[in-house]
Amino acid sequence: MRYYKLLIPLFIIILFNGCFGLSNRDIDSAKASQIFLAQAKNKLSEQRSKYQNLTKSDDFKILENYSKKENWIINFKKSSKELEHADKISAEISKIIEQNDSDDKNKLKRKISDLKSSIIKASKLYKVPFQRIDFLKNVIENSSKIKDFAQKNSNEVNSIYLNLESNIDNAKKEYPKKSLDLNFRLSQVEKINNETQNYLSVLLKEYNKEPDLIDYALYGDTANEIISNLKKTKDMDKSLRKRTSELYASYSKILKDMGINYYVVVKRASWNNSNDWDNTPDYTYPKSLVTKELIQYFETSATGTIAKYSTGGFFSNGFNLYIDRNMWNSLKISPTSKWPSNYDDEAEYWVEKTIYKYYHKYIVIENNKSTTTDWIEVNENTYYQQEANLGMEILSKPYGYYEEESITNASPIGMSTVGNPKYGEWKNDSNGNSFWHYYGMYSFFGNLMGPNHYYSRYDYDHYNNRRYDQPYYGRNNQYGTWGSKTYSNKNNASSHYAKTNKETVRSAKNSTGKKTSSRSVRNSASKTRGRGPGGGGK
Repeated sequence: MRYYKLLIPLFIIILFNGCFGLSNRDIDSAKASQIFLAQAKNKLSEQRSKYQNLTKSDDFKILENYSKKENWIINFKKSSKELEHADKISAEISKIIEQNDSDDKNKLKRKISDLKSSIIKASKLYKVPFQRIDFLKNVIENSSKIKDFAQKNSNEVNSIYLNLESNIDNAKKEYPKKSLDLNFRLSQVEKINNETQNYLSVLLKEYNKEPDLIDYALYGDTANEIISNLKKTKDMDKSLRKRTSELYASYSKILKDMGINYYVVVKRASWNNSNDWDNTPDYTYPKSLVTKELIQYFETSATGTIAKYSTGGFFSNGFNLYIDRNMWNSLKISPTSKWPSNYDDEAEYWVEKTIYKYYHKYIVIENNKSTTTDWIEVNENTYYQQEANLGMEILSKPYGYYEEESITNASPIGMSTVGNPKYGEWKNDSNGNSFWHYYGMYSFFGNLMGPNHYYSRYDYDHYNNRRYDQPYYGRNNQYGTWGSKTYSNKNNASSHYAKTNKETVRSAKNSTGKKTSSRSVRNSASKTRGRGPGGGGK
């Protein structure tokens, strides 16, 4: 018995060590990294000896000056020093393994990562001399081909620059306000082009020397710089052409209409009173489309069981409604739909959840063409963020603007294009008042705002003095969902939103509309109600 008691503490120690020590995977990973270190040390020793032997060969004489000038030998010393640092990390890893504490798991992983990083760095260093030897041998053997290739690449750099310069000149003529930006960006390409031509001059100067006088390191490195500059030039050309093309694109998105679909989901529990348990699954009816008033009723008044059924006949003594019959009828559901069993003789019904789905309809204008979308479902936040912007541009990118300058704050239709000579011009009426006149192909901007609509110079100045980070609803807040001028436009007046929000339209026409969101009707896009208080059966 006493021997048994002595075994218990020993068992607990073994158990705790087994449960709370490092995992075998962590230990194996650590040991593998230490083996990796030993291999790197051997490789460094091999490479150093190989290099020393190479320096004694006749083939090395042509490379000797380069080795001294670039101090190749120092790379082995740096590599050795880096592996000494790796040794210290390895010792720390061994100590962690010896302690075998699971709390050191993350510390061990960091040390393994540091060790691998140090080994990789050391490996790169001892490879440098041989990489330079191979590089210089290739340059010496293929100097003529390298010269031809460098000339071809530098010519391509220059050709790209000249073509891009022509493209930029055309863009500056079309959009002079962007000249400063375009000139600066082109100058960066010009700088690379000039640098490339200078590199070519250096390379050709070396090439024309006597073979014994050529600096092949300079020759080869210069050729590589030209290759690198060609890649940079191509990348910059692609980027700048894309940026320039953005100036020639015009688009806008107008919030033509918006609406919400309201749904009520009813659930039913049925059971057989003759059984001592209820094994019939609840039935969920397909969602019923209802009006805003009805969904408010079901969310506020019909909060529990809305109906019960028991043997005796439907819509007679056997079917008892706890809500207004018209409200029940609006759901358009049959009490016995998908009835599970002839033996079930009792049931109750409740509103399981309500669902709100939000929709937008847009007019999309691209360049000089206009299209209208179908209804597009949007999320709740998007709907209410744009609720005040019926009949307005909610996105605009006029000609002469970059994509990054797109206007995402709502403004009256076409307001962002006023003053832009690509779209129209200023004219004076019979009284000498200045107004913006759209060219024929862009007259739809004015037409969308309604008959006899125009923007005056005063409107234009007021718009330009606005806060750019805020929507703009006109000098007197006359545009948008609650604007006095909005529903004088027949398109807005006949919209789904206007038909389902008549009070908003009335107050807007009378200039009494308040710019407040109707989001208070709803706190979320759907609401789960859960089964009624009756609990449903046994």
